[in-house]
Parts: sequence; C-alpha cells; structure tokens
Amino acid sequence: MTVCAVGPGCRPRPGRVIHAREGRPMLSMRSIVCLSAAFLGAGAVLVPSRAARAEPPCAPEIQRLCAKVPPGGGRIQGCLKAHESEVSDACRSRVDELGREAGVLAASCRWDIGRFCSDVSPGGGRVLACLQGRQDWLTPECKDALSGAGKR
Repeated sequence: MTVCAVGPGCRPRPGRVIHAREGRPMLSMRSIVCLSAAFLGAGAVLVPSRAARAEPPCAPEIQRLCAKVPPGGGRIQGCLKAHESEVSDACRSRVDELGREAGVLAASCRWDIGRFCSDVSPGGGRVLACLQGRQDWLTPECKDALSGAGKR
C-alpha cells in the first residue's frame, strides 16, 4: 500500500511514503521493518569488513568458535554474540562497539539509504560503499555518522 500526503508534487511509488511538503521520499513501514531486521538480525551490515576489524581482540575466538562460519552479512559477529559467554572481555567490547556503530549509521542514514542505495544488497560493506560514493548528496546527519564509521 502506498500512502501519499495531499499536495503538489506528490507522486507515490510502490513501497514509498511521500511527504509532499518536503517532497522527499520516506521509507514505508514495510521498508523500515525490513531495514531494521537487516541491521538487528544480520548484524551491522553497513560496517565494512567487520570480521577483519574485529580480529585484533577477537582473532582467537574467531578461530576457535567461528572458523566454519562464512564471513559476510554479520555472520561472524552473530557467531561471536552467540558464544558471548566464551569470548574475552576485549572481544565482547569490540563486538558491542560494532553493533552500536551500525545502529548509529542505520538511524542516521535511513533516508539516504532509501533514496540512494535501495537497490544495494546488504552485507559485505556494500551499503556503506554506496553511501560513501554519494557523500556530496547525503544529509548532514548521515555525513556525520559516516565520518565516525570505522574510526572508533
């Protein structure tokens, strides 16, 4: 179902809610639910090479607990979360930090992802790469979140 606020310039498209006053597409409830599931269920899909970035404090745990888990899509992070009681404090802190970072990106860049990267499959840092390739057109909130991604 497409919802469109009444007003000039409001052109509804499937899966979108259009806010006519601003003329900017907003994510539909279905899109928000799917996006939330991608971030919460699969882990921090925006963050590039999470497994590689998690390795310094988590390398022994990844080898011991998650060696058979294929990287990408937050699977290694999910494995480490599933074995949370068996990982070191440093690794647990790193995994939590990556999750928080992804949450900030997801919240700050929701509109930008919907506008610029809706056709990009989540995982492997593809959404992040899409956003980084469109820096000149991003909202200030998303730019701020991206500037902090990977620097913590």
